[in-house]
Amino acid sequence: MIYSQNGAALDSTHGPIELGALSSQNILTDGSLWAKMIVKIDITTGTTNTTTTTVTTTNAVTTTNSTATTTPTPTTTTAVVVAPPTTQVATTPVILTVVNGNSSKTFSLSQLQQLQTEFTQSGYVKGTAVGNFDSYVGVTLKTLLDAVGGFTTSNSVSVADGTGYSKTFTYANVENGTGFTILDNTGATVASPQPAMPFLAYSKGGVILDSTLGSLYLGFASNTSLNQYTQSSLWIKNVATVTIIAAQ
Repeated sequence: MIYSQNGAALDSTHGPIELGALSSQNILTDGSLWAKMIVKIDITTGTTNTTTTTVTTTNAVTTTNSTATTTPTPTTTTAVVVAPPTTQVATTPVILTVVNGNSSKTFSLSQLQQLQTEFTQSGYVKGTAVGNFDSYVGVTLKTLLDAVGGFTTSNSVSVADGTGYSKTFTYANVENGTGFTILDNTGATVASPQPAMPFLAYSKGGVILDSTLGSLYLGFASNTSLNQYTQSSLWIKNVATVTIIAAQ
């Protein structure tokens, strides 16, 4: 009985409880065995066999006939109502902290997934080599900061990984996706590029990010279909903190 997936409580499309099947590594079970949104468990009894014996007496001859019949035993049902664990909030890991002055707001994966979702194919150029571009799912930096509040035209924002390595972006970078150097797949600068919106990805290629990229990955929706890429130096793995910086 599953109530958490990839460190977060199940959302309403699967939970609060989902039935799954444990298996060894690289061993999969048939999807028909799984069930979403479990609310009760019924325990039912089986059936029992009974034997009816008929004795017939004629003169001095006694004949005994035994007939085996199956009589269903009354079914006893015990309903178990399943409620979400009361400790979910305490055990759901924080994957992002947004800091604004003396205040801060934290987000779990499930909370980020409740914000407006960004679906994009994106990639980067490193030197003269085009990095592998992939399909990402996440939330734009603009959407995140709009949800937090307090990010204005006079502010900039810093995005940092767990070690403190960071990049700083202007209001125009975040809100409009402008001000970035955009390259084609040869490394040449695109003169009139489309906007490159910065986003925090939590899924790549249809699966939640693994430990090599961390829970969140800063990327840029840079229109790879138009042969437009951002510089690899802008991308950040293992994003942990977003800090709103006041104007100096």
